[in-house]
Amino acid sequence: MATGWNSDVVAYSLVVGHATTDDAPRYTTLSAGVGLVSHLSCRGDCRLFSFSPDTVHTKNTFGLSLAGEIGFRTAGRGGVGIGLTTVGNINPEASFVALGLSVSGGRWR
Repeated sequence: MATGWNSDVVAYSLVVGHATTDDAPRYTTLSAGVGLVSHLSCRGDCRLFSFSPDTVHTKNTFGLSLAGEIGFRTAGRGGVGIGLTTVGNINPEASFVALGLSVSGGRWR
């Protein structure tokens, strides 16, 4: 996930959680776990079209990862769905949150 031209955050997470499993058209999920976050920042002249030298600094840390989704799907045991997915990580170096649109398809359990 890019946070700007001179700073990047990369996160890898292992989460477990709970999802609604009934046949209702609306569904929700919520997960939590641990994540490894790598924060890469640039010091100096780091503009997009810069040709001067720069210094890259990387910090790694662990944090609390959270993920959740709310959406709607076709009723029944299969079909397609659309939802809003939120992911985030709370850590001492570069906490973040992101929101995305998700499309799903298949057989619901």
